Amino acid sequence: MSQNVQVKIKISPLNYFHRSHSAVMTNFSGWKLPLYYTGIIQEHNHVRKYAGLFDISHMGRIKINLESINILERHIPSDISGMKIGQVRYSVLINKVGNLVDDLLVYRLKESILLVVNASRLKEVLRNLLEISGLLFKELKNTAQISIQGPKSQSIIKKVFEESIKLKFMNVEEYNCKKFKFIISRTGYTGEDGFEIIGNKEGISSIILLFLKSQELKPIGLGARDSLRLEAGLCLYGNEIAESINPIEAKISWVLDKKRMKLGNFCGVNLFKNILKNGPKIRRYGFIITEKYIARNGAKVKNESGVIRGYISSGCFSPTLNKSICMGFIDSQWDKTEELFVKIRKKLIKIKKIDLPFVKHKYHN
Repeated sequence: MSQNVQVKIKISPLNYFHRSHSAVMTNFSGWKLPLYYTGIIQEHNHVRKYAGLFDISHMGRIKINLESINILERHIPSDISGMKIGQVRYSVLINKVGNLVDDLLVYRLKESILLVVNASRLKEVLRNLLEISGLLFKELKNTAQISIQGPKSQSIIKKVFEESIKLKFMNVEEYNCKKFKFIISRTGYTGEDGFEIIGNKEGISSIILLFLKSQELKPIGLGARDSLRLEAGLCLYGNEIAESINPIEAKISWVLDKKRMKLGNFCGVNLFKNILKNGPKIRRYGFIITEKYIARNGAKVKNESGVIRGYISSGCFSPTLNKSICMGFIDSQWDKTEELFVKIRKKLIKIKKIDLPFVKHKYHN
């Protein structure tokens, strides 16, 4: 006789904020988080026009000792040891056989390396790090993290940090404000200019109140966060990246540093060399759906004859384009003159390939 095992849902340190702003909550990767406050489309459009405040405290934050950089690089194919203080790099964590454990951000701080990883993969990331001999690391549990995204984000940040923020895109710095310490990076998951801020609960709570004095800033939930990242053509682990999907297939092969590929000094390098030499079996593409249907993860993509050519990895209605969009993986032998269709509710709907991103990135350089 089996027993039902109840999984304890984690509560964000900013849960009080979500309750006070009447958020509609949802369970996401083991966390109770806001799906939306006033509405997904309204929130999405507000970020594109003004700025949005996201609670991303569910992300995992792991501190790596500087003396462990060379050890860490065995499992990250980007140039980590060559990073300058204040740089941020997007990369992937690779296990012993070359499978992707997670995609992540690497922060080069003055006294350490900081990894920001997906909540859904935190346990697996920690398990893999524990298996790396000699690696010195610590999970930063008692922290919170917020993100401010949108064209007005810089002016909002400057009002609180008194003009001291002079970061460029993919840069990070440590700041003091109101007696609290913060790690602020010019990064994000929306395609807009934006910032991500890490601190303790008290510090983050204090600056949220200051940020929200701006009428141009509104709280944003997970629903709009996903549609924003999809419009930006960004990958989501479990959809566009997984242990069974490599960086070349996902079209993020730039995480494989060219010099390190030649040196061959990280796990899975021969696997990636073979894929680059022979070509990937599948490739990620972006598509516009010609009718008012939304293609969901796993939907089959077929040609006019009904032959399966691939599958959809993510899909949503794009408020910016006023169309349904999706990303998916298609057989690399696909002749791009061949029309494709996605199966939705037992009906084949025509899809049209479009260059990614769907909406142009507006990062600050």
